[in-house]
Amino acid sequence: MIENTKLITESKNGKRYKHPCTLEYKDGKIWFLKSPFALKDEIKAMKGSRWHGFDDPPQQIWSVIDCERNRFQLRCLKGENAYSWFDQPTQHYQYTRPLFDHQKVMADHILTYHYGILAVEMGCGKSLSAIEVMEKSGVDDWWYVAPKSALAAVEEEFEKWSLNAVPQMMTYEGMKKRMLNWTSGDPAPVGVVFDESSRLKGSTSQRTRAAMALADAVRSEHGDNGYVVLMTGTPAPKSPVDWYSQAEVAYPGFLREGTPQAFKFRLGFFKKEKKVDGYYWDKIGWRDNPEKCDICGITQDKHDATHKWLPSRDEVSYLNKRLNGLVVVYNKKDCLDLPDKIYREIRCKPSKSLVKAAKSLVEVAPTAIQALTWIRELSDGFQYKEEEVCTECCSCTCGGPGPTGHGEMPPDSDCDICDGTGRIPIMKRVAKRVKCPKDDAYIDLLDENIEVGRMITFAGFQASIDRIRELCLSQGWDVVQIDGRGWKVFSKDPTDLTPLKYWRQSDQRVVFLAHPASGGMGLTLTEASMAVYYSNDFSPESRSQSEDRGHRPGMDLNKGFTIVDLYNLHTDEYVRNILKENRRLELITLGELKETL
Repeated sequence: MIENTKLITESKNGKRYKHPCTLEYKDGKIWFLKSPFALKDEIKAMKGSRWHGFDDPPQQIWSVIDCERNRFQLRCLKGENAYSWFDQPTQHYQYTRPLFDHQKVMADHILTYHYGILAVEMGCGKSLSAIEVMEKSGVDDWWYVAPKSALAAVEEEFEKWSLNAVPQMMTYEGMKKRMLNWTSGDPAPVGVVFDESSRLKGSTSQRTRAAMALADAVRSEHGDNGYVVLMTGTPAPKSPVDWYSQAEVAYPGFLREGTPQAFKFRLGFFKKEKKVDGYYWDKIGWRDNPEKCDICGITQDKHDATHKWLPSRDEVSYLNKRLNGLVVVYNKKDCLDLPDKIYREIRCKPSKSLVKAAKSLVEVAPTAIQALTWIRELSDGFQYKEEEVCTECCSCTCGGPGPTGHGEMPPDSDCDICDGTGRIPIMKRVAKRVKCPKDDAYIDLLDENIEVGRMITFAGFQASIDRIRELCLSQGWDVVQIDGRGWKVFSKDPTDLTPLKYWRQSDQRVVFLAHPASGGMGLTLTEASMAVYYSNDFSPESRSQSEDRGHRPGMDLNKGFTIVDLYNLHTDEYVRNILKENRRLELITLGELKETL
């Protein structure tokens, strides 16, 4: 199909010009058979843009992928209001379940626009709004995609609120496998909910591509009658760029930039640096302050005289306005009458021998990252070591498996695998423990919570989790443990209850013990009034999510909710400060004040 149209460009002084263009829709592409040079930048910003001047034979034309994103951008260039769907007034519905006003706003938004992101802080009731949306939509064909821990929690919500038609439940890995096996003609669900959608922040990951394919299938088959709902309390946990792929899944083209790279360059300052294998763009900062120079990103008081200082635009804060209409933002302080979280830091005094050992590790570490990892382990009272547990036959020609188990050929002293022995060692990682002052501080915290009978604890290493579990059991506390090894209950008495039900129903004192990434999403743990971080991992999302497991409706308002960080060696506070800075940037994109937690 060939289309003759006029596309609009805007000059630097704000004047708009219409240019006649000829477009051809063919072979899954949109070909710009006739387009002026002034449109070059607009075309390059589209997805899959390609200049064919270097083809054989060469063609002096551009092409882009024929997709929903590029058609959206073309409507904008034609002067049409491509955002008209989101400009319509929000419809208001009647709900029978006891929803807060902000939950009604969330449900109304999705029921009106069908496609959107609920960037709502943890504990504000996104799940109940999603339940209402699925029921009020009038269709039963829904998929619900979430991390494993969030699925366990939302299934309890479905049971609690008696959802009429339970959607197909799956993890993100399960969704990815289903989309890999997707064949042409398979029916798409009418609606899909991506819970904890920050898992889709990597635009090139298989998980995000699968989610994009699923959302595209919903749009292609059901159009405005379909639903794509993303829900997250941490939409941009590592950087503002994390918004891009989630916005693309929700409604491709809503953000003008055609690639994550272009989006990143709009939000940050970059400098071209020469490396060993070529030139690369290094980020030197974010455009989060108009006091930074538009050229170099340095504030005026620190600026040198190499070039004139020019004010920049605060693109990070402006992102909140750019997403208006697609995204609903709520923070707990704006919609729930909950006491503020109380933060405590307990600084343990490391022994002289521990400090000396840390300095030695820094000296012998091959890289800075390795040194940081070793000291973090040491701060938690252990060091991972590789130990030989057994041997097996060398599989090389010098001593491969034979009738005697030592190889059919004589050992070869030149073998790089077994050094001529015919056997190779099997190694296992073990944790060598040392005395840790965090243990005494942790026991004191258990004593503080005896009356409550519940306490939440997070740690960044499996060896730390094992250490804490033994400590809890020795103090008469049972443990519900969640990490990469699964969900388990540790108690002196056997139980048939699931870990979550044991946490809620047991008459014993119970510690919820988890790695922040495994037990930090989707769960409601309001029975506790304290969360202790024995140590952190490097995930800002895990930290933000895990902090809110107990700080939500249903908590004891009189006791409040206290978050305690245990610091031993300096790396504990170093990691915590990194997490704070990432959270600060995320709050700016959500329209929050620029303040450090």
